[in-house]
Amino acid sequence: MHLFKARAQASHTFDTRFDATVYGAWAHGFNHRSDISAYVLPFGTITSSLDSNLDWFEYGVRLGYRLTDMMTLDVFASGINGKDGIGSKLHGGAGLRMRF
Repeated sequence: MHLFKARAQASHTFDTRFDATVYGAWAHGFNHRSDISAYVLPFGTITSSLDSNLDWFEYGVRLGYRLTDMMTLDVFASGINGKDGIGSKLHGGAGLRMRF
């Protein structure tokens, strides 16, 4: 599959301790081809059924808290929405950024 993606983001530092980023993106996948197939009893051979042209949106937010001058704790949430088997998904997590 070939892929084209356009993304925009904005980041802001609120004070010496907090910073945040929000982003959104649109992606278009085209020329999808798959040679994957499987033989499943009692259904027979099953092949990939994705459309050759797919569109989806990605979005997210991140909030950072500076623990020290060298370390920042991040929490984030990001998601994806699309049709034709892509669906909607949301996940979150945390990370630790270190400067050297």
